[in-house]
Amino acid sequence: MTNNTFSGNTASTSGVTIEQDGSIATITNSIFSGGSPDNCHTNGGTIVSGGHNIDSGNSCGFNATGDATSTDPLLDPNGLQDNGGPTKTIALLSNSPAIDAGDDTVAPSTDQRGIARPQDGNGDGTAVSDIGAY
Repeated sequence: MTNNTFSGNTASTSGVTIEQDGSIATITNSIFSGGSPDNCHTNGGTIVSGGHNIDSGNSCGFNATGDATSTDPLLDPNGLQDNGGPTKTIALLSNSPAIDAGDDTVAPSTDQRGIARPQDGNGDGTAVSDIGAY
């Protein structure tokens, strides 16, 4: 899984975003935020971080280069909105730690809206892909 945003998912059991049952999921450049009771649960499976992921909690086990756990990704509190493109997306706030924090070598050439990657989202003169789908 590469450049995904999961936010506000809930379940009556643990593992609301990723529920691994004996398989392996490799996750890169993705955001897991606000899951209840947690964001990830392996249930006998394995989550492998490809790096550059944000977990608002600490349930996904991310520990590779560029990973951030117990970190608020600062997503737009309005949730899914029409931000352009074929589907609704959750925007990153201007001070999000996901901006310019992804791995360009694996990021798709466009985001979920169809906007070209990478962009210089933080205005430092260097274009880097964002973490997540936006």
